[in-house]
Amino acid sequence: MQQLKKVCHILSSLNIGGAERFVIDLCIEQNNNGYTAEILSFGTSEDKLVNVAKINNIKVTHITKKWWTNNLSTLNVLKRFNVLHIHSPVSLKAILLISPFLHDQKLIYTRHGEGRYNSRIWTFVHKMISPFINAVTFVSKNGQKVFQIDHPWPKKKHQVIENGIPLPSTYPVPLKNNKLRLGSVGRVVELKKQSHLISAWNALPLDIKSNIEIHIIGNGSCYKSLVQQAAQCELNQNIVFHGFMRDRIEIQKLFDILVVTSESEGLSIAILESMAEGKPVIGSDVGGNSRLIINDSTGYLYPFGDICKLQSVIMKYINNDNLLCEHGKKALTHVTDNFSINSAMKKYESIYNENN
Repeated sequence: MQQLKKVCHILSSLNIGGAERFVIDLCIEQNNNGYTAEILSFGTSEDKLVNVAKINNIKVTHITKKWWTNNLSTLNVLKRFNVLHIHSPVSLKAILLISPFLHDQKLIYTRHGEGRYNSRIWTFVHKMISPFINAVTFVSKNGQKVFQIDHPWPKKKHQVIENGIPLPSTYPVPLKNNKLRLGSVGRVVELKKQSHLISAWNALPLDIKSNIEIHIIGNGSCYKSLVQQAAQCELNQNIVFHGFMRDRIEIQKLFDILVVTSESEGLSIAILESMAEGKPVIGSDVGGNSRLIINDSTGYLYPFGDICKLQSVIMKYINNDNLLCEHGKKALTHVTDNFSINSAMKKYESIYNENN
């Protein structure tokens, strides 16, 4: 019988993001399987995903702090748990000064992305906290490789645990539309390069791009520049900006194919969610995308930044409903067989229960 655990998932905020979505799903799964899983956020109660957590009966504690402030309050919260699961370098830094006092807690550090975090201050933070970390996990092999270049931590357990998502209970029925709808879901920031999707669409012949819509879901620092880019395009009415959306089901209704143009990815929750709804994915060949997108099976990969190649793979789906349906079915099968949230939970459970 599984040992009862109280797990605190530590996040820098509950703003929209794949890691934050995954943590909420993991908490739900853990709470359904005998754990007491809660979230400690160093963001605010106004963060976009706070209500999602509350709707799912996940307790969220907010502590607004710089890394050197409010340490006693943070320590008092964390002492209530057996396992502290840290999900970002910012969160790691926030508990740096109290980590020597967490004698009875197991500390797990998960790296969700591939950022280097190799500046002088981040090297110092990782060096100082490493004696107190029990295990480090990564959502992709490339994320592990990047981390080990800067922070070898040879005496720590390192393990790749790929993200998972809740699986649909029924097979999704594809929606029929007059136009092919391409979707982009996530933070609208420089790293995500949604501008590449607009550029690829805009360079298509007029008769083709008139039958394609682009739906951009999300918000961020590049939102205004993307709107300005779209306004300069002919047929710009075919580009729709939806801003932040919380409801996963409503998001998936907006497009037929997900397009991920990022410069860097871990193991994308946005890709997993779309594939679980029977949608193919076009994605840049970076990070963990190749684990999810299988060329001419669950979608297509293209070299990051290659606008011409992105155009060519979009063209494969034009007036080809059979290919769209075939790739969508294979995408759903791939996620169902390999990327369930229950499978991810069990792998973390094994880490939690290991002896030091």
